[in-house]
Amino acid sequence: MASQPAEPANRREKLRWGLTGVGILLAVEMVVGVVWLVSNIQLGTDAVVDCSFVAEYLDQPAMPQHMTDAQCRYMSWTDINISADFTLHSVAPLEEWLQGLPESPTLEADFCLDEYNLCADAHFDPPLPSGGYRFSVDVAEIEEGVRVSINTGTT
Repeated sequence: MASQPAEPANRREKLRWGLTGVGILLAVEMVVGVVWLVSNIQLGTDAVVDCSFVAEYLDQPAMPQHMTDAQCRYMSWTDINISADFTLHSVAPLEEWLQGLPESPTLEADFCLDEYNLCADAHFDPPLPSGGYRFSVDVAEIEEGVRVSINTGTT
């Protein structure tokens, strides 16, 4: 019976180093993937901003006059969402301010969520210089006047 020739040691050594290299590459890829995922999650922004930023984003010189209790926020990760919540003594300054926006959205009572008395939506085409193309405003009557919630952004 003829015996099989022994596999050269050189060939086994190359195979061992090749498999080790593939293992190292896979481990590095996994580490890079995890680091990328974690860094992207941390890159998202959720920050309180001055409400003048909201006006600037909407290409307006200022927010509605006489607003109080204002809270404005900038949130982003893959898209931008900006909100402004504030109180006005009446809806008149808001209606005047809305006329300065593209498409001049008009407050209406139809299709508003139950907790709101008035609302309006607009989609800017072309988008604003800031890149924003979505706008909504909701108004609820309260004892002090009206509570206004504005949302705008890229989605």
